[in-house]
Amino acid sequence: MIKNIGHSLTDQRRGPVEIGEEDPYIRIQVLADNHFQKSVVTLYHFLIDKELWLPVQVEESTPEGRLERKVILRNLKTNIGFPDSFFRLDG
Repeated sequence: MIKNIGHSLTDQRRGPVEIGEEDPYIRIQVLADNHFQKSVVTLYHFLIDKELWLPVQVEESTPEGRLERKVILRNLKTNIGFPDSFFRLDG
């Protein structure tokens, strides 16, 4: 999911990126290629938790704004069993 969000904001973006805040979240809206349907453009709304920096909600709409799908992620927990060094590229 995070990889697809990155694509929506970069190489698959088809419109401007709009960013706003809804404490404790950041809302990002962007028109981009659909991640699962070829040749379909989708209006994405990503809700990002400011503390975890993880998506907590993704809405997919038609370019005109008709809601197609909403995914809500609840009770997110990070992998606290891994040491911080596991995520560092410098070893």
